[in-house]
Amino acid sequence: MPPTRCVRKARVGTSAARSLTIQCVDTKGNAISTVVRYVPVDERTLVAPQLPGYRLQSALPTLDAGDTPLTLTLTYKKTHNRVFLTAIDEHGALLATDTLAVVVGESLVLHAPAVPFYTVRDFPVEGITLTPETDVQRTLVYTGSAHAVWRRGEPLAELIDGNYVLLSRHLDFRPRACRLSQRLARQRPRVARPNR
Repeated sequence: MPPTRCVRKARVGTSAARSLTIQCVDTKGNAISTVVRYVPVDERTLVAPQLPGYRLQSALPTLDAGDTPLTLTLTYKKTHNRVFLTAIDEHGALLATDTLAVVVGESLVLHAPAVPFYTVRDFPVEGITLTPETDVQRTLVYTGSAHAVWRRGEPLAELIDGNYVLLSRHLDFRPRACRLSQRLARQRPRVARPNR
C-alpha cells in the first residue's frame, strides 16, 4: 500500500502558523503515511494521527518553539491485517464484498460467504486457515444454481439436487393484445343502473 499524504489547515486566529510534517512509519521503518498540518507557532503539544489498523508506539515529543517548519517521525505498530473478500459469478459480475480484520499473529478460518442462488466454485467446505502477515485480497468465483422457467407451461427437464427454480406470479406471458383488453376493461367507468 503506497503511503498517503494529507494536509490539514491550522485554526483561524491571530497567531502565525507553521507547517508540521509527520512521517508515520511501521516498526520495520516502512512508510505508512505522511501527514502535513499547519499549527500555531505557540503550540507545544502534538496530537498523533490515528491510522486504521495501527497503534502509536513512539512517545509524543513536545514541539519546539519558533516559526520554522518541523518534520517528525512517529513509529506505529500494526494491530491487525485486513482480508478483503470479493464474490463474483463465472462471468465476472460482482455479487458481494466483505472485509474482515485479523489480529496480527492470529489465524482465521475463512469460509465462503453464502450468496443466494449461487454455489462457490473450487473452495473447500471446511474453509481455509489464513494467518495473514499483510492485507490480503481473496476473490471467490460462484456458479449460478437457479433456473428460471420463462414460459407458462414450459416443462422443466430435470431438477438437480441443490439447485433452485425461480417462479414468479408477476411474470405475465399472455399475448399483449389480451393483456391490453383486460386492462381497458378494468378502467371503464361503471354506470349505475336504477333498480326496477
